[in-house]
Amino acid sequence: MRSSTCRNTSRGTATSASGNTSRRSWRELQDDAAKRRFQAVVVWNLDRAFRSVKHMNDTLPAWEMVGLSFTSQREQLDTSTPYGSLLADRQPALAVFKTAAFVHSAIPPLQLTIVIMAPP
Repeated sequence: MRSSTCRNTSRGTATSASGNTSRRSWRELQDDAAKRRFQAVVVWNLDRAFRSVKHMNDTLPAWEMVGLSFTSQREQLDTSTPYGSLLADRQPALAVFKTAAFVHSAIPPLQLTIVIMAPP
């Protein structure tokens, strides 16, 4: 990310994964983003900003339309770069892949028994 000055920081806590609408700081951030009051959102971890892959997939394009970049330090995701933008676009596909891989490894394969009946 380019060198800049940090003017405002916000700290919030979430009580549930579905609590996006009750996050006051998040609503203020969204309002300020729409008014173009800042250029970037920087978080330590993706889950500090987004509560689901769908939430991220809905939010990042809206921010991109107003010229706002997003950076997650832990995942080294920076949407102000072409590579970071590509990774952000691929997140939904990666989430589906990770879920499928987890289900495949967590559930034992089905045992299939074939019985061939011969006529008497």
